[in-house]
Amino acid sequence: MSRPITFQNARAIALAVIVAGAGLACNAGPGSGDRPAAATASQPTLPGSVQGDVEGLIANAHAANRQHDVQATRRFQAQLIERVGLPAITEARGSYRRALADLAAATARGDSHARAGFRAELRAMCEPRGLVGAFEPCGGHVIVWGG
Repeated sequence: MSRPITFQNARAIALAVIVAGAGLACNAGPGSGDRPAAATASQPTLPGSVQGDVEGLIANAHAANRQHDVQATRRFQAQLIERVGLPAITEARGSYRRALADLAAATARGDSHARAGFRAELRAMCEPRGLVGAFEPCGGHVIVWGG
């Protein structure tokens, strides 16, 4: 009987830590929400021969995701990791998650200017040919509401 309560308490604590971290990130000071263009890039710069392969894999991952084919989605994601490299994908996914957290914090603060900026950042990351969309949910509800 105490296990479900403990689990609920742990979830509440984890949520509080996430919200506090997002709030601190957004309140770090003036200009802290301004990220360099590299942080918002949806796809790393690749040689021309690899670029076509990567775009095809991204399109295939999107199609598999729309069809709810988890095995095919994971297969295309693994191929993307091989082509692009894990560090580039980790950086893109990290930028996406930071933008989501910043959007949630800006929404909680009622900062419409910051919300608009983070929504634009998410839209840029979630473009159809972008790398982020092959790994993270990028529906309209994510861009508007942050999750």
